Amino acid sequence: MSKKPISFKSHSRRRRLEKQYRPRKTVHEWDDLVDYWRLFIPNPAQLSDRGPWTERMLWSNAILAGLISALRIWLFAGFHLLVMLSVAINTLFDMFLFYYALTWIVVWILNRTETAHKRYEVDTLRKQAIAYSGWLVILVVAAWIPVPFLSIGIGLIIAVLGIRAVHFLYGVNWLRSAASVLSGSATIWMLIMVLNRIAGL
Repeated sequence: MSKKPISFKSHSRRRRLEKQYRPRKTVHEWDDLVDYWRLFIPNPAQLSDRGPWTERMLWSNAILAGLISALRIWLFAGFHLLVMLSVAINTLFDMFLFYYALTWIVVWILNRTETAHKRYEVDTLRKQAIAYSGWLVILVVAAWIPVPFLSIGIGLIIAVLGIRAVHFLYGVNWLRSAASVLSGSATIWMLIMVLNRIAGL
């Protein structure tokens, strides 16, 4: 008795159906964080036009930095829930200021000092802020390392990278770039000092 011939058509149809109804890859909340660091680690100084940066990446880094700050309090000062929450919220607020306030001030200064009929868009710089948000996580981690002036050194690196980014993204000269970034950074620093003063009253 002869065997039934194999139907390649039915096999092809079965493979097509299996591919169609195969469960999709599970999406996790931390996928944006993983994707960010895969882009950031090979080139921490890259410009934002070379990567698919999203706001979810920025806020993932903000949450990570907040958790690291809270963990530092827990390890070095003990479990104080209110203090840990306060430190984590302050870190999130710092990222908020970095993303919204600092970028707006820098672009406002550029537009106010522009002699030609040209307007600079803040979204360009905010995309760059997402690309550099990993540096703020590094700044938080640096607080764990007992090396004098390490945090100041990392802060200066961030400022230099910001000046470089504004220069290349907007095509302004180095002087205007440095003036806008340093003025914006000083304004944000003074604002944080005032808020900390008010919170301490």
